[in-house]
Amino acid sequence: MTDLPPRPDPASGEPRPPAAPTQYRGMTSEKQPSRLPDAPEGQGPTLEFFRESKLGVWLSAPVPIVIVLVLAVLYGGLVVLTYWFIWVLMAAYFIFLVYTGRSDALAAGADWVRFNKYWVRTYELTSIRYVGRGSGTSFALELSDSERRVELPLHVVQSNRRLWDLVYLGMRYSAASGAQVNRAMRSQFPELSTGAH
Repeated sequence: MTDLPPRPDPASGEPRPPAAPTQYRGMTSEKQPSRLPDAPEGQGPTLEFFRESKLGVWLSAPVPIVIVLVLAVLYGGLVVLTYWFIWVLMAAYFIFLVYTGRSDALAAGADWVRFNKYWVRTYELTSIRYVGRGSGTSFALELSDSERRVELPLHVVQSNRRLWDLVYLGMRYSAASGAQVNRAMRSQFPELSTGAH
């Protein structure tokens, strides 16, 4: 493993990992919270954090609603827009989208990553998978260590580049130590091919 960059110190996060390859530009992050989320018990401190900004959520939530309304008009005509319950359903859907968009929180330390309540040790991964979600229009990373599993939406984890750098270096070390890396992951991130199965 001498060709790998040095591991960051669990307490300080130094030296910082090199920049990891990305596929997404990412979403707009909220400004740094006054207090970072707590690290999982027994782990080093939280070094990086991501939650989509309020403005980003408010701007993106109407998109699926407009699509649903357009489809409703195409199949039912303009009369659909006169039904009061359609507007109640759309308002409830909008509130749901805003709530779920703001509730997703991603945090990482030098050697761990957590998405909402699930977390793994990034240098002790046993499985690294790149998987499609929805109708194949979005992708996620499934990371497992010997005890836990977490699924990270790729567009979310790559939104904070410094956080992504920490996670990616841990994946590189785990792959070099024999973690199973699926073919799709090796195709997207060739550096993870070492030790792949």
